[in-house]
Amino acid sequence: MRHLCVYVLCTTLAACIQYSENELPVLDIRVKGDNDVIRAMIEIYAVDSHTGEILYDRVLGSAMSDQNGRASIKVDEYHELLIAVARGGYTFEYWAPDTVINLNESGHLIALVPYYKTDHATGNRRPVSMNPVTTDIYNLARARYKHNRDDSFIEAVELSQELLYHHFIGYPVLDHLCEADLTCLEPSEDYGSEGWKYSILLRARASLAHEQAIDRTYHVKHKNSISISYDLSLDVDEDGFFNGYEPEGLPENSLRSDIGNAFIKNYIKSNANDTGISIEEVRYLFERMAQNMEYELFKDTPIDSLDF
Repeated sequence: MRHLCVYVLCTTLAACIQYSENELPVLDIRVKGDNDVIRAMIEIYAVDSHTGEILYDRVLGSAMSDQNGRASIKVDEYHELLIAVARGGYTFEYWAPDTVINLNESGHLIALVPYYKTDHATGNRRPVSMNPVTTDIYNLARARYKHNRDDSFIEAVELSQELLYHHFIGYPVLDHLCEADLTCLEPSEDYGSEGWKYSILLRARASLAHEQAIDRTYHVKHKNSISISYDLSLDVDEDGFFNGYEPEGLPENSLRSDIGNAFIKNYIKSNANDTGISIEEVRYLFERMAQNMEYELFKDTPIDSLDF
């Protein structure tokens, strides 16, 4: 089974340090929505870890993702906190496999890269995953800092990662590296592991997009697992919480009961489910999400129950 890249952040000040050519960071990147994103242009920038300002005036490295959504980028300078931004490229959702989705139409993907967490004893390469969840982490951190809920951007990033991974996966932080591909999962293979749960989550995001596309008669090009991150960014930007944004048709429980209900209805019970995964195998995962009353994520928004 393949695994999904996840990483942990810690407090530091962004700084540029001089390294020799052989010691400069190399980022091994995978860009993924519901499926891999092909021919996306990925650019690397430095981030001010206190203010969160992205230093767009200088691109530190760039590359285009290949047929597997992958790219390797050598960064021109060492910065303790980097950000990768993916634009363009194309992918598809499981529920509309014949329709090409372009990131320029659905929104770009983002991943913060705390390069200082790399174990340099194993070299200067850093696996990085860019997907809707890593984009949500960045958007939540930016909103928390904007609304003065944290003293610095890096503090907001730390808490945002902890809150979202705990909500989705059940662990406050994930300090290992893995990649996820739902299509090669079987019920008996790594069942219940963090990578298995992450695989379920990425497919559930596409199922939520499918449900919202049905409700609002949106085309898959305009409502998909990537565009939902943009909708969520509008929601959280208002007050720093995920509590609904009706102009975009984003209900208040989108990341709690709605995502579970959509996954069961639109994937598990559909002909698209070729993995053999059953309702009972994912029930505990979505019940925990549906009942999460974490104020820092959802404020005082009432919870709703699952309907399966």
